Amino acid sequence: MNYTGLDSIHEILRFIPSGDNALRHRVAAALKNELGEAGHSLWNEWRDGRGDDEAKDVWRSIKPYRTGGITIKTLFYLAQQNGWRPSNTHKEIDLSSLRSQVRLEAEAERDRLQVERWQQQKARLIDLWEKTEPITSNNPAGVYLLNRGLNVPNNAMALRYTPDLVT
Repeated sequence: MNYTGLDSIHEILRFIPSGDNALRHRVAAALKNELGEAGHSLWNEWRDGRGDDEAKDVWRSIKPYRTGGITIKTLFYLAQQNGWRPSNTHKEIDLSSLRSQVRLEAEAERDRLQVERWQQQKARLIDLWEKTEPITSNNPAGVYLLNRGLNVPNNAMALRYTPDLVT
C-alpha cells in the first residue's frame, strides 16, 4: 500500500470515525509515528475538538517508533474498512517532504491567527494611544519622575502617560 501526500491523509481521515477513544489513540500514534509533532495539527483537526485535556495527555504519551506497529499504513487500513478506496491520483512522496509540508501549513496557520489577533487589537490599541499625552515636567507623570530624581526628556513623544488613569 502506498502512502501519499498530505491531501491523501486529509482524505483518508474523513473516512475514519473519531468517536471511539481507542481509535483516537491509534490515529494519534500513526500520525505521530510518521509525522512527528507536525502530525499534531492533523490529529486535532480530525478529532474535531473532542476534549482538549485528553488531547494533550494522549499526544504527549505517544512515543514515536514505539507505537506497536501502528504506522501511516494503519490509517489507510482503517479508512478502507470504512469505505475509502484509493484513486489513481495518489502519488508516493517521501515522509520528510510530508513533514515539511505539515510544518509549513501549521506555521502559516499560526501566522494567520497572529495577524487576526493583531487586527482585532489594533482599534483598541490606537484608541488607547490617542488617550495618552507626552510626559512633560509640568504634568503629573513628569512631576512623579522628577520627584524620583529622573530627568524628563524634552520632546520624548514615545514616553507617554494616560491622564485618565492619574488619581
